[in-house]
Amino acid sequence: MYLALLDQTIVAAALPAIAADIGGVDSITWVVLAYLLTATVAAPTYGKLGDMFSKRRMLIMALAVAVCGSVICMCSNSISGLIAGRLVQGLGGGGLMALSHSLLADVVPPRERARFQGVFSSVGMLASTTGPVLGGVMAQAFGWQSIFAVTIPLACLAMVLALRLPAGMNRATGARFDFLGLALLVAVAAPLLVALHNLQSLSGLGLSLALFVVSAFSLVGLHVRERRVAVPFIALDLVLDANVWRCCAIAACHGAGLVSILTFLPLYMGLVFGATGLEIGLALLPVTIGIAFGSTLTGAAISRTGYTARFSCVGLSLASGLMVILAVFPHTTASWLLSAHLAAIAFGLGTAMGAVIITSQLAAGIERIGAVAGLVQLFRSIGAALGTALAGLALFGYVNVSGEMPLETLNVFISQTGDNLDAAIELDRSQAEVISSGFRVLFITIAIFPAFGALLAGSLPMKRLT
Repeated sequence: MYLALLDQTIVAAALPAIAADIGGVDSITWVVLAYLLTATVAAPTYGKLGDMFSKRRMLIMALAVAVCGSVICMCSNSISGLIAGRLVQGLGGGGLMALSHSLLADVVPPRERARFQGVFSSVGMLASTTGPVLGGVMAQAFGWQSIFAVTIPLACLAMVLALRLPAGMNRATGARFDFLGLALLVAVAAPLLVALHNLQSLSGLGLSLALFVVSAFSLVGLHVRERRVAVPFIALDLVLDANVWRCCAIAACHGAGLVSILTFLPLYMGLVFGATGLEIGLALLPVTIGIAFGSTLTGAAISRTGYTARFSCVGLSLASGLMVILAVFPHTTASWLLSAHLAAIAFGLGTAMGAVIITSQLAAGIERIGAVAGLVQLFRSIGAALGTALAGLALFGYVNVSGEMPLETLNVFISQTGDNLDAAIELDRSQAEVISSGFRVLFITIAIFPAFGALLAGSLPMKRLT
């Protein structure tokens, strides 16, 4: 799981170096989006294949695919080759995410899984924070190719550990794989993610609308297909289960809130407080610590009491309320009080995923644990893309409507914070006020995601583990 998330996050800080070396500045964001696209579709695919054949075997295959993607990225001397390598990396990384959770469910009783889910969430946040730092340091010291080389020994170590797992952890069902269902899922997810990516920066609105239409028609086709096939790629009875669809929606809300914060917090620190790169890195540490504590303590509480939904309901409500407070009463300096505020928000968000994964697995049953793990990961990825798109619309839309600062001017300041975090950013008073107000709107928008997740957690039928 750490390897999958590291592949996703380590690239961010190296993007300027990549663009300077091989060009393709207008396509550089596809280096990030390509991984997200294939990882999103790969998660339910590997989950389904793991249920049909062997989770251990599919985990080893996913690791091998991830290594191949890293090698392709290392050897690329053009932006198109790098994007191709990232597509292959995502095909492996998406499987690692889903299979990590489903393999755990094969060997650990339901109540004890909560403790391990807390560890999983902590590992996820560790990768989210160490990835950009490691990527920036290695790209500067050894060249951007080194950020892909560092993942290869990690993948080999993970493969050695995977080979030590019992070979017969689950039996093959002999069912036929629904390739048309997979193709239709790709036709749903890929246009949707690209459209949301375009909306985040208010670019290509016409193209985004067309992609939304394509995604909607593909979704109708997927629904018709899955109703008719004997062994569907996505079982409709599983999706429509009251516990499962609520868990998937909570995962989407969690992804939307967390990824939005991680995406826009560096921008907030740089534009509003003029923070340096080091200060922004330190500002992310409380988020990591908060998520780790929230996940670990919630896991221990679920194992001890058996209650699941109530912890997520309270934690997500806390996160939403604190986001509103941050919007209404913004901090005037980047102080320890702001760090504590961010840590408390992250703590609330950390209470969600452990309960979601355990509840959904119990609702699905042991035979479909892989399928439901992939389904939860799929919704979390789509929620993250949707959340960052809506948050970006809130911020950039407000700035654009205000008339005080054209988006082109704002993009100049954003590029300065990305390329040279130590450069001073000079804004006049009216522009500074517009940006501050834009971030207030952004925080209110982000607060909606955990608030909706809290309502869903409160309505979960499965309140307690037996």
